[in-house]
Amino acid sequence: MKNKDHVHIIELKESTYVGDKLSYDIIHYVNTQIISKASFFHFSDKERESEPVFTYYNNQWWVNRYVGEISFSFQEQEYLIIVKPRFGELFLFELLEVIFNFKFANSDHSLGKFNRSDDYIKRIIAKIWLTKLTQANKYGLPRANRKKIFSGAQIKGRLNVRDSILPYKNGKVLLSSRYEKIINPDIASVLYETYKKLSKSYGLPQVNKLPKNAIQIIHHLELTHKKSQIHKTHYNTSKLPKIYQSYKEVIDLSVSILSNKTLNNKASNKSGYSFFLDMAEIWEMYLLKLFQDRFSTEGWKVTSETIQAYKGSFYARKLIPDIVLRKGREIAVFDAKYKLMRGHYLDVDRPDFFQIHTYKAYYNKDAELIVSGLIYPIVNNEMYKQPVESILNKTTKFLISGISFDKQDNTEYNVIDFKRNSQEFLDKIQDLVN
Repeated sequence: MKNKDHVHIIELKESTYVGDKLSYDIIHYVNTQIISKASFFHFSDKERESEPVFTYYNNQWWVNRYVGEISFSFQEQEYLIIVKPRFGELFLFELLEVIFNFKFANSDHSLGKFNRSDDYIKRIIAKIWLTKLTQANKYGLPRANRKKIFSGAQIKGRLNVRDSILPYKNGKVLLSSRYEKIINPDIASVLYETYKKLSKSYGLPQVNKLPKNAIQIIHHLELTHKKSQIHKTHYNTSKLPKIYQSYKEVIDLSVSILSNKTLNNKASNKSGYSFFLDMAEIWEMYLLKLFQDRFSTEGWKVTSETIQAYKGSFYARKLIPDIVLRKGREIAVFDAKYKLMRGHYLDVDRPDFFQIHTYKAYYNKDAELIVSGLIYPIVNNEMYKQPVESILNKTTKFLISGISFDKQDNTEYNVIDFKRNSQEFLDKIQDLVN
């Protein structure tokens, strides 16, 4: 525990043992008084169960899977708890770069260095949003048709015959109309409101300090936003014309940012402030992107699905496997689990084990299920075994596996080795589905 400017600063890592760094009173206070649903920023709209930041397991208190920070006052003492990725900030950058298909600049890697006035998690989100905005602007901002009415002696566009009868009789005035392309005001509103929130609370620079290609976009958004006076916080991206599909990711991300009510220190919660990313969600998104990049080019349709079991009954349930591969009648299903995996029996939770077997039974009913399994970050590379025969039949394989996180020394994990291990893992899956 450190003391800086009369604030107790406590640095922890997600998914690790708390030890003597926090007392039970502080843990209880944080879990019950500070953390709310608005504390967690999600990149996707997938349904997720709320869990505390600190969880009790095997007679010990553990940090849950979240990365971020908490600031609060307890018994007349100010605290700042910083929860970092257990594999290091460079790994977090690597996962996000793959998910969102962009590269952090070398200077951005310094975001992870501690600076109390600089919430690096929020700055990462702002960086991703700005990059996705500029990448999306291939053909300009999305446009929509607007009908414009003209009144006068000349016809502009199409003559409105019925509407022109009285005006022409009384004053030789004709009414005509034509459609013209304008920047979609709903989308402009969503994007500009997001920019304002990011510049106010997420560390995004003011417009004159942005990259040149971003400045022009923001100026266009501001003009359209002021003209329309529409304040939209949602937009259904399924309505996007094909030419503007590049905006889908940044609009969806904007909606996530706008729907998050956590703004700034102690503004959203009188007891304190907290803001977190869910590493389990990031792990799922990373694995899905890896599978899509590898298998989509080989004729597999790779998705994350939501399916309904026993639809129409009072006991209907949603099943949400993280990764589903389809090719004709062949299918493979996997679930991503961001949990400690050392190759021990107790590392595989019973609910996770039975959940994947429920998915297996569902998909095997109407398709040819090739393989299924649970995918973890692995810290013991020796635990990987060949897949085994499934309990469903003799042709379906089942595996518990994942991507190895190799330590470079006693403190640092090697990102280069992780990239290689990711591809080696995909090679093993490819051997199973081919």
